[in-house]
Amino acid sequence: PQKFHFIDIQLPSNFCVKNNGLFEIKITFHNNQLTENLGKITEIINSDFFRLHCTPAINLFSIRAEPFILEDTKAEYPVIPDTRHQSQLEVWSVQKVSVQRKVNNSVQQFDIMPLLERHTDNSADENPGLYWQSFRRENLMPKGLEKKQYIAFSEQPNREVSSAPEVVTVNALCTNQYLPSKTQYFGNPDGDFDTDAPVASLKITALTHPTPPVEPASKNSVRWRFLSQFSLSHQLLDGDEGVKKLKEILTLYNFNNRSSNSHLVSLIQTLDYRPITARLISNDPHSLARGIDVIITFKHDAIKEPEYYMLCCLLDHLLALYAPVNSFTRLTTCIAHEDQTRRVWPIRAARISWL
Repeated sequence: PQKFHFIDIQLPSNFCVKNNGLFEIKITFHNNQLTENLGKITEIINSDFFRLHCTPAINLFSIRAEPFILEDTKAEYPVIPDTRHQSQLEVWSVQKVSVQRKVNNSVQQFDIMPLLERHTDNSADENPGLYWQSFRRENLMPKGLEKKQYIAFSEQPNREVSSAPEVVTVNALCTNQYLPSKTQYFGNPDGDFDTDAPVASLKITALTHPTPPVEPASKNSVRWRFLSQFSLSHQLLDGDEGVKKLKEILTLYNFNNRSSNSHLVSLIQTLDYRPITARLISNDPHSLARGIDVIITFKHDAIKEPEYYMLCCLLDHLLALYAPVNSFTRLTTCIAHEDQTRRVWPIRAARISWL
């Protein structure tokens, strides 16, 4: 959520300001009950309230893990980013897997495709006959439970057996686990982090202390609830039962069980839908299509919640992912007894927004 403390202002391409020049940015707020509170914070909003050249950052970086040799006696292999710093590195996700083998007195490299993806692009000469799948597992270690990333391979029936050893290379996205959040001192005037960027005298200073990572829930009950979300397009999210199902889906993404998030989700009052016919492109009369208009009403207490708008943005994108084939969804949100809060969101089909 800290990323919403940042604003990226896109200036016009022909915009130009001379050295030590000044320019103004005017922001206009829509008139509603929330704007009445702006007068209470005007005294603390000044030039010191804003900082330039700031950006959110996450502790993720690419690394080539330790290579290993395929063996017929092993069903899975641990993905080890660096044998020298195993306690400080954790694999977040596997990005790319390749295998090296000896072919006609020369060493050739082939990309291995994920098992659960389409494989129509690979020709027979480039296909090594292997597919990979990664998973996380908890191991009991002397210091307690440790989560490690493993990778397993499946072979095609007609795969050629190589007489020479086959070496597998894994490119992974890694993190330093809890190491940044355990560092006590930040705010060094000479910079808190090192960088390889080709910029002279570049200093990176942490304005806030790094937060600890949020671990996803590993309980079996949560996994079954997550799998049930895949059948959302076959459920009727209408009436009281529809509201309950929608709330259950949203609780899956409240990993850290924040009470503010749970309270905001509980403010969803009604959910209705109806078939509509609308233009995908407003100025094109030939772009008529049939879709679903989803109306979500919140309880009146939602008007006091600063994160109400963010939840509406999430619902707008989430429901669009389950739009029927050759159709679209259009979300309308409002707060009960507050007509000025009514907002009709853009027509969406999956990740495409039609304006």
